[in-house]
Amino acid sequence: MTFNKALINESLMKVLERCAPPGALPRPGQLKALEKLLLKNENVFLHQSTAWGKSAVYWAATHAIRELGGKATLQISPLLSLQRDQALSARKAGLNAFVLNSENKKQWNELEQNLVDGSADVVVITPEHFARPGFVQRIADYIDLATLDEAHLASAWGYTFRPEYFQVIDLLKKIPHVRKIAGTATAPTRVIQDVTTQFGGDLTLIQGTLDNPSLARHIIRATKSDKMLLILDAFLKSQKEPGLLYTFEVKAAEELSNALIRFGHNTDHYHGDVKPDHKLLIEEQWQDGDIIPFATSALGVGVHKDHVPYVVNYGTPLTPSDFFQQSGRAGRDGTPAISLLISDAATDKQRARFQVEQNMPSPDLLEIVYRKMKKQETPLQMSKIKELFKLPDSAVSFSTKFLTAQGVFAHTEDGYSCVQLDWEMDMDQWNEVFEYRKAEAQLMLDYTTTEECLDGFIRRAVGEKLAKKYRCEICTNCVGLPRWLKFGF
Repeated sequence: MTFNKALINESLMKVLERCAPPGALPRPGQLKALEKLLLKNENVFLHQSTAWGKSAVYWAATHAIRELGGKATLQISPLLSLQRDQALSARKAGLNAFVLNSENKKQWNELEQNLVDGSADVVVITPEHFARPGFVQRIADYIDLATLDEAHLASAWGYTFRPEYFQVIDLLKKIPHVRKIAGTATAPTRVIQDVTTQFGGDLTLIQGTLDNPSLARHIIRATKSDKMLLILDAFLKSQKEPGLLYTFEVKAAEELSNALIRFGHNTDHYHGDVKPDHKLLIEEQWQDGDIIPFATSALGVGVHKDHVPYVVNYGTPLTPSDFFQQSGRAGRDGTPAISLLISDAATDKQRARFQVEQNMPSPDLLEIVYRKMKKQETPLQMSKIKELFKLPDSAVSFSTKFLTAQGVFAHTEDGYSCVQLDWEMDMDQWNEVFEYRKAEAQLMLDYTTTEECLDGFIRRAVGEKLAKKYRCEICTNCVGLPRWLKFGF
């Protein structure tokens, strides 16, 4: 395929006309990214804000490739809600898009056939599906572009989120003929360096400002944890439109949404254990402005709704990336919006210490799983592996997938088998990641007490080079907490 600047510009404008407000022009860096990807055949890493238009670049590249008779785009995305949103975005851009995930297993063969016969322009999948035995080999001849969304999760510094994400770049390198583009809004320098190294240094960084000038960041520090719910209730009663609420775990989402319902608010809990049909209903109700979801990170990264007037974080998130992604749901349409963090220092500090430890893979458990699997003479399916242990299924599943991502186990259609008979846990790496996670949690605790501009603090924390003297002039630390947010509890 021979691309030219005219075709690239035409493809981008076509996507903007269909997906962006009337009269929208390319954002700084969008045409550069497309030219690097298509004209120079370079792998591209987009570190851009949540509202910059990374998807517009993905879909414009797809249009250009298809215009010249090229093959489909494979989009790798972490969350089911995000996948549905991206498929809808691609369709709005005029592309035939479908999703492959755990919710449509019965249709996998039929949907994969859309790639083979050339009728699909975009297929959106989870990292787990991408890592399924034989998948990459089956689809390699039918795609010309692979996009890796939320690419910071593929870093070694993010591997405890989903082990399969750590395998993605190695799998992508097995299809060298396919153009590749990765994107994220949150990539500290260490993460950028790590992802670039995983790509073998073959990655062109296109980095822009993470500014969202319509978003005012505020903090209300509760003196006691039992006051936090009263503050949230008062805040919601001050709002005329529904926004979005975040908390840190499933139990909290359920308990807090139930409490708000008793206070008269129209809300519902949203997390990974909610049934798929009910998740879809909540998403629809939220998009229509009928409900305020109280969500964990299961409703997050990249999910698009133009008008979100506020995002409330109930309790301090564990990482700057989590907080920046979640608060960045607000203000994407350019209208004034609020990011409100309601914190209780004592509770936040205690929870941070506990959850950082809980979210790390246990070296002892990994050793147990490894020793058992090393004794097996034939591959085992996950159900059989779980039968070997008197441990929670989730812990065994995570450990098995983690060791597979590290290359200790191999996963084929026959099951999992141990392929490294002399493996030892790399405790230096484990300790390094553990210390990094503690430092991230401390950085978020520092956010709740800093006297710096809140916007500048969090943007530097997620990788933007910003002067220390920067001031947004609309956050709590720049102008003070607005009078209407001083609830007096």
